[in-house]
Amino acid sequence: MAHKPDSELTPGQLERRQYHRAWRAVHKEHVAEYRHGKYLEQKDARSKYSEQYYQEHRQQYIERARDYRKKNAAVLRAYWRQRKTGCTQEQYDALYAAQDGKCALCGDSTPGRFVGNGKAQDFCADHDHETGRIRGLLCGNCNAGIGHLQDNSTLLRKAADYLDRFKT
Repeated sequence: MAHKPDSELTPGQLERRQYHRAWRAVHKEHVAEYRHGKYLEQKDARSKYSEQYYQEHRQQYIERARDYRKKNAAVLRAYWRQRKTGCTQEQYDALYAAQDGKCALCGDSTPGRFVGNGKAQDFCADHDHETGRIRGLLCGNCNAGIGHLQDNSTLLRKAADYLDRFKT
């Protein structure tokens, strides 16, 4: 509810407003307690209304979210990459340039991970899970391989030896 500015009030209205402001300033705890009580009283009704509104407009919410994700795909990927691995977009771009747009492990120029529309996503920012240090950019397959071997170099060497043993 919008209130009139003080300049538009009559002298009696202005005096009443000033009295109430002063009273609320002195009784802050009482006001906060009252507002919290009102909040709790109305919480179920607000929740029920929100759920009902969402159900009535569900398709619009879904379409709006889909459109947003489509328009902001690169920004969202950068956000989640930084949140998961700590790799900023600037770090990613620098590594990508340093690696000539190729996987640091296999040298493939295809990221190897695909989203639902069949387009390749960015390379994975490989990072040390203990220190958080970014090691490089990997294609999806190399990143999955290292991940499945739990970032354990001994296990990785054993896997390489195993493969070499059965080479024909």
